[in-house]
Parts: sequence; structure tokens; C-alpha cells
Amino acid sequence: MNVIRRALGVLRLPDLSVDANCHAIGIYISSRGICGKTLREKVDKPAPFPYEKKNFYPYIHGLYDDCRDRFDENSAIICVEGMPHAGKSKLAAGLAEELDMKYYPAVSMDEIYKQPNGDDIRNYRDVLPGNVYPWDVNDFLKDPKNKHNGRLQVEIYKLRFMQYANAVTHLLSTGQGVILEQNPYSDVAFTEAMIECGYISKQVEEWYKIMILSTHCEILHPHLIVYLDSPVNEIEKRIKEKHGQIPPALATKFLETLNNRYKYGYLPEISQHSEMLVYDWTEMGDEEVVVEDIERINFDRQLDPDNQLFKDWRKLEFRHQWNDIRYRLGTCKNRLETLFQIPTHRVPELFVPVDEAEALYLVQDKIQGKYATGFNPKAGDSVLFKI
Repeated sequence: MNVIRRALGVLRLPDLSVDANCHAIGIYISSRGICGKTLREKVDKPAPFPYEKKNFYPYIHGLYDDCRDRFDENSAIICVEGMPHAGKSKLAAGLAEELDMKYYPAVSMDEIYKQPNGDDIRNYRDVLPGNVYPWDVNDFLKDPKNKHNGRLQVEIYKLRFMQYANAVTHLLSTGQGVILEQNPYSDVAFTEAMIECGYISKQVEEWYKIMILSTHCEILHPHLIVYLDSPVNEIEKRIKEKHGQIPPALATKFLETLNNRYKYGYLPEISQHSEMLVYDWTEMGDEEVVVEDIERINFDRQLDPDNQLFKDWRKLEFRHQWNDIRYRLGTCKNRLETLFQIPTHRVPELFVPVDEAEALYLVQDKIQGKYATGFNPKAGDSVLFKI
């Protein structure tokens, strides 16, 4: 199994002590890298901040809660990347278990269509017209040039972005590292392949680029990318094993285009910001070897100001800057949603007329009934102390 390694990085970001002339006179840095749970030393640190139940406010909680006090050698963001059916899910879950990190699986349109009461918006396709028609990945695989595919890719990016924001919030609130399948930065490679193969229109492409510019600046790059490289013919073999035949959307041309976009677009770009391990995963690989390689990476802080790796993390030198990130990505979920509210009236595939929106609202009302999520006593919800 071949692997490309580069040992550079940052993990524990310090405060700087300065003398009267504002010269740095002391820096605390970690001298260790990520390690498996069997080798980790238990260190006393503050209890996790309950971000899932409680909003973080810098002017209240930030006065006494410093996220850096929870950081240890495994406080990092790792993303497992690769072609479809490359083996990302199995490796990511295994790494999360071995490194004692929180695992975020690949996003799914189920997060949009499946409702808390168990119903599914896709069950109402016969009454949902136009651009509110529930379209998912299985539909894309069968009909790659349908007009709905542009909207599908936009929705998947939104899910991926919000998941990544939540992963950063988890890291900063608990100190526990996170492992994700893909990230908002790699989404561009898939979209570019769809554009080149004619799956997405020019109008959607232009709208997507604006959306990328408005959202990428809000988040921080991963600390480590683990890329699983497999040749296209091997990927096709795995697709046939799962689907019985190759779906139209995953034709050889698309897979080759996607492979090139990853290798010659995404990977060179992300390598300027993140540590990287690239594996030949043709015959799958050994999870233990990946863990050992991760443990060998030196994540000590790079003091060279011209070093681009982890530049967005390095600039967070003071507590108020960390508090701002926690507030923007954790508490202000509604503000993150507004980043996607870019006018769509010039994009036919994304614009939703009033009558179509009304049809969707009627279906949602039918599914949810008169009770808001969490307030339905018929579903067993306890509402006595929620008023």
C-alpha cells in the first residue's frame, strides 16, 4: 500500500505573552500528535459545554469558558475523502473508534425528507409539482440530466456545510476530535464533474459559485485529509457489485472526470491548508496502518508566518476570536441559513413559484399536523414545562 506523507501542522493554538515592547516572549505548544485511544493519557480538563442543548454567548459564557482548555493531542478535524464506493464509510468509522473521535457519516437527503413523526415527503410526489418535487440521489443515478439535479446538489452542499459547522462546534465545545466523510471544500470537485458532463446548467453553475464564495469564508479548513485513491475500473467493479449494473449517472466519463477533478483540482488546493495522507486503496487497506501513519504526523504549531498550512486556525490567537467562531457556527444557525438565500429568479431549476411553495406547505402541514416538533402529546412528547 503506497502512501504520501507530509509532516507539518498545528493543533494546540496558544495565547502569546508579550513584553513592554509587544514582543512575543513565550509560546505554549503541544509536542505530540494524534494518537490512538490505547496510548492516550487522561488529562483533567473542563467538562464539555452542552452546545446541543444550550446556546453559547461570548459576552456571558465566553467570560469563563475557554475552549482551548479542553484541547488535547486529538482535538482535530479529519476528513476521509475519495471516489464513490472507495471505502470511505468503513475507514472513517474505524478511525473514529480507534482515535476516540466523533464520527459524522455522509450526509443524506433523508435529513430533509424524513419527518420526526416517521413520515416522508417523498411519499407525496404525486401532489408536489415543479421545483418542490422531492428528488434524491437514487433519482440522480437513474436520470443524471434531469433539471432537478442542480437543486439536489445545492441541497447536498447545504447539508454538508451545516454538518461541518456542527462538527467544528463540537470540537470547540468538547475538545473531542471529529471525523467526517467529505467536507464543504471537496463538494466543489463533484459539482465541477457534474458541470463538465452536462448534468448541471450554466445558470446553476453561476449560482453555485456565488454560494461557495459566501460560505467557504465562514468555516475553518480540516487539520488532516485522508484520501483513498482507487482506479476508475476498480470503482466500476464495486458499483456493479452493489447495483448489479452501472447507473447512468456513474458512467465511465463521469467517473474519470470526477477522478481528475479530485486529483488535479481539489487535492492540490486543500494541501495548501491541511495535512494530507493519500493511499492506494485499490484492494482496500489496513486501518491500523492508517492509524499508525496519523500518529507519526507531527502536529506541532508551525511558527513560520508564511506557511499556509492551518493559516485560518493560526490567526485565532485570543479568546474572543475563538468565542466568535463558536458563536457564529454554533449559536447562530439561522444566520448560517441566510448565507444560502441568494436570489434564484434567474435560475429556473432553483426558483420556486408561489403555487409550488404553497403545495409544499400544505404537505408539510398535513404531515406535522397542528403540533410543532417536540410538542405533540399524541407522539409521547412532554410539553408541561416547555411553555
